[in-house]
Amino acid sequence: MAGHSPAANRGAAPVTKVDARLEIGYNGYQCFELYSPAPNHRTPGGRDGVQGQECAVQPYVRETIAKAQETADRFGKVVFVTFLRCLAVCAAVAGPCLAEMPDFYKRVNQVTWLVKNMDRPLQGWSTLGLSDVHDYGQITLDAQYRGRTVSIGARVVTGSLGNLTVEMLQPGQGDNAFRDFLTRHGDGIFSIVHEVAAIEEMTKEIERMRGLGVGVLQQMTINTGNRPITLTFFDTEAQGKYVLGLIYLLGGAPPAGAPGKISHIAFVARQAEPVSAFWQMLGFPPMPKAHASPREDSRYHGKPLWLDFDVCWQRHTQFTYE
Repeated sequence: MAGHSPAANRGAAPVTKVDARLEIGYNGYQCFELYSPAPNHRTPGGRDGVQGQECAVQPYVRETIAKAQETADRFGKVVFVTFLRCLAVCAAVAGPCLAEMPDFYKRVNQVTWLVKNMDRPLQGWSTLGLSDVHDYGQITLDAQYRGRTVSIGARVVTGSLGNLTVEMLQPGQGDNAFRDFLTRHGDGIFSIVHEVAAIEEMTKEIERMRGLGVGVLQQMTINTGNRPITLTFFDTEAQGKYVLGLIYLLGGAPPAGAPGKISHIAFVARQAEPVSAFWQMLGFPPMPKAHASPREDSRYHGKPLWLDFDVCWQRHTQFTYE
């Protein structure tokens, strides 16, 4: 990076695309695509991919790296910054931009909930307010799991917890993302799913994610009537702590139940900063952090609980992520 300087001429110019990989300690794989008007610096010998192509580090890039370094120093980790290449593109842009979150991520369509046996959790959650329940019985899901064609047998039930749509799946045996999750975690929420208006939007987002280093974990089709449902699950759990999902249903998904019951979706992580950095890399908002002191009225299984912890949050959907 030595010798790079901001552009002296801010007028219209050819554009240089810079792919930068920013790795913070063990958590790595945070990839930014940075765009900037071509400045007055040339890459030495074209080593970044194009002989003599003009390339630079914009001020906001330096700020991003400085913030990452500050975070890494605070937690005793090392920051590695590598500019992979500069590629000429044939357009001009008004200014630099990091990955941007598509608008369909501003609303949650449903959560995908996996269970080993449907009967007990279905009964329990119905007692707690799960309504508008539809049991589709045992169906076959045509899927691609990590690029391999698989057939998944599963019992599928849908319902509403107030303003949240829940899809419960009890998968059969086999090699797929659902069985892997149940083996590692047991029953629980597998994915937060967002609806796209067209299958082309899903395809475009798959490509955007791939460009940021995130592949497709599993993609599948559910045939529960005359409107097949296409679901894509991204491979985000390891770094993001949940699986990000997309759904496409011709004509749109039906609305959830009455609003006002569910306000938060909560996660538990050992370290918040790497998780926040991962979602920021994908274009999602950062997770501000605050410390929560112990409260005398806290209880765990009816017993006093003296617990202090850090709380982070995101507010880009109708639910607060905490």
